[in-house]
Amino acid sequence: MHDDCNMNTDERLKLSLEDVLADLWHARRTGDIGRLALLSYCDVRRWARIAHHQRLAARSHELVLSCP
Repeated sequence: MHDDCNMNTDERLKLSLEDVLADLWHARRTGDIGRLALLSYCDVRRWARIAHHQRLAARSHELVLSCP
């Protein structure tokens, strides 16, 4: 049962990451800088925290807040 739970969690994380990446690519292709910043700050950071990638979460935060 524990392995099934991990697999479900891993699969959800993967699908969630794919959604975030698709949104980032779309914002980039359309030149929507505001949406790109919002996705980078909120969605990437949220995904990174859930996936226990603290350095990515911190970098996403720094990227948006330290750039004008």
